Amino acid sequence: MAIDREPVPRGEEKPIKIDAELVPTEGSSDSQTGEALSKMEEQLGSAVQGMLFQNVQQVDIAARTAKALFDEVSKQKAPKDELLAIEIIKNLISLYSSLTQIMIFITEGRFERAIEKISEGLADADKSITALKDYEQLPYSDKEFAQISKPLFSIFQVVLNASDAWIRAEMVGYQGNISRYVELLQEAVIEYRRAESIPTTLDPTYISLVGLCATQAERLKTRIDEFSKKQALHTNLTPKGDKIFIIHGHDEGKWRELQDILEDLNQEIVVLKEEPSAGETIIEKFEKLADDCCYAFALITPDDLVKKKGNRYSQARPNVLFELGWFYGRFGRDRVCIIKKADTEMPSDLSGILSIDILERVSEGLKEIQDELQRIGLIKDHKRKKTSKRSAKRPAKKRN
Repeated sequence: MAIDREPVPRGEEKPIKIDAELVPTEGSSDSQTGEALSKMEEQLGSAVQGMLFQNVQQVDIAARTAKALFDEVSKQKAPKDELLAIEIIKNLISLYSSLTQIMIFITEGRFERAIEKISEGLADADKSITALKDYEQLPYSDKEFAQISKPLFSIFQVVLNASDAWIRAEMVGYQGNISRYVELLQEAVIEYRRAESIPTTLDPTYISLVGLCATQAERLKTRIDEFSKKQALHTNLTPKGDKIFIIHGHDEGKWRELQDILEDLNQEIVVLKEEPSAGETIIEKFEKLADDCCYAFALITPDDLVKKKGNRYSQARPNVLFELGWFYGRFGRDRVCIIKKADTEMPSDLSGILSIDILERVSEGLKEIQDELQRIGLIKDHKRKKTSKRSAKRPAKKRN
């Protein structure tokens, strides 16, 4: 799927400045906090400018400098209201850095890195809103500063949540699941339009981000309309290659064990991380290698701990689900097999794919792996190049 790259509107406004003057409280040191606030303001302006021009290095330097300034002021035991104000500005700079990197990752197709960065950004925004509430309760807090900052953090939450929904839609669309792609795009549009309900401010960066949300919502709505009109019955492609692709997460022991099993069965294996990149992006490299394969085994292991609506569960890495969906959408469910470790959650979108459950070792599913390869004609019998002792306990295969 093509990805719309929508830069933040570049108006004539100058980078944001903290218009509210933060007056040091009685007994504090002007030379300490005043100088720190002045430097923080400079870094904030640099971060905004870097985001507008998508200069990752510039916003990263601003974020690192802001953190160093905050750490230095923390050592000097500044009054709580001043320390909180400096922390809030530091977090705001960090959010500009995160958003810039997210836009770059989306453009490059590095969806899993973008999702990770979104998670970090949302955590920063939540902490900042809590800090703002604490700041407002202090007797010497600057109310005008709080009023300027609050809408900014709120709009960042909207942009990050909407970007997350959009990325997840693109991942599904890239796999060829058009009906689900349209559904997820609709969810992304709803998220972007939440910007309309946030209390307004005249801050130029806030206005730019609201404009970004409105523009992106309209573009995605247009895309929804186009795909809804052209939606047709999807037919799977016939594989051109004869290799087997191993999709995996962080559990290196599992994929290496699977690789050994398949090589013992005289199969040629492709593992993405083991192949040279030749200057290609991750997606270009994946597509090129996957196109030479006729089958994929996906190892679903509990790599990520997810907290959602009060529930905690483990799931596979985003890249595993993305690559699995690509094979599913391109070659059909009969050319994919999931090997799932116990207690790992699986998206309902993947129901119907052959699944082999294991407790600890991949060899627990050896018989089922052999049966699959025989079914699609990659092996004629269960003879192997060498004998190896593997666990005899093999669970029955099932359909999700």
